[in-house]
Amino acid sequence: AADQSLGVVETGKSRLAALQSYEVLRQPDNSVTISVGHHPMPGNWLLTDGSGRMYFVLTFYDTPIASSTGLSDVSLPRIVKAGCDA
Repeated sequence: AADQSLGVVETGKSRLAALQSYEVLRQPDNSVTISVGHHPMPGNWLLTDGSGRMYFVLTFYDTPIASSTGLSDVSLPRIVKAGCDA
């Protein structure tokens, strides 16, 4: 999770509000679900303090999507708000 400057959100704890592709847990179909919030959740979880605006940043490094001119063939991830306890 990022703030308005696109820097990683400060959590006040040693755990960053960031995940890397090598550390995420994947579903059998290779999809990824990430929960975001102040309280720990099973699976992939981003710690946030629940205050202020938050942005999600997805960065591609040296992948076919980074150099593809056929962008219409690319299926990008979706962000779905499933609930909010704020």
